[in-house]
Amino acid sequence: MKRFNEGESVVYDTYGICTVERIEKKSFASGMPLQEYYVLSVMGSPNSTYYVPLNSEKLCSKIRYPLSVQEIHTLLEHSAEIPCEWIENRQMRTDTFREIMQKGVSAELVALIRCMYEKKCLNQNCGKKLSATDETLFNSAQKLLAQEFAFSLGIEENQVNDYIVNFFDGIKR
Repeated sequence: MKRFNEGESVVYDTYGICTVERIEKKSFASGMPLQEYYVLSVMGSPNSTYYVPLNSEKLCSKIRYPLSVQEIHTLLEHSAEIPCEWIENRQMRTDTFREIMQKGVSAELVALIRCMYEKKCLNQNCGKKLSATDETLFNSAQKLLAQEFAFSLGIEENQVNDYIVNFFDGIKR
């Protein structure tokens, strides 16, 4: 199991960029033995702190280093190769896309965003819009990646959506 060090920036589950503040021994219940925990603080939310037990492989597996700029570009370039087909049945589509977002796997999120972006463009060419639910899912998927991409790319979170859209536009040309 990978070990993270104090002061490192990591991504924890779907909570975004966190700093490993410290590794400390703690007991959350009286009479229970001390355990070692990563103490993670969420970037931009100083009051949000997560204690992740080092002996929990399941929880520690949800901690990873942020993507590098090269990894982001590679991910975006190859996103078309990652299957994500438009599901015509609205409820099945919503359930499937929500499941992808809950897993928080960057490659799947990028594929989802690309799939929805292409559908949005197709609809616009026909004078249509995405449904409100699809638009909400599209925006939520973009937001899930925004913090990590902004951190790695050295841009503001509010610039990430445009960055991704411009990147996809460049691929389409």
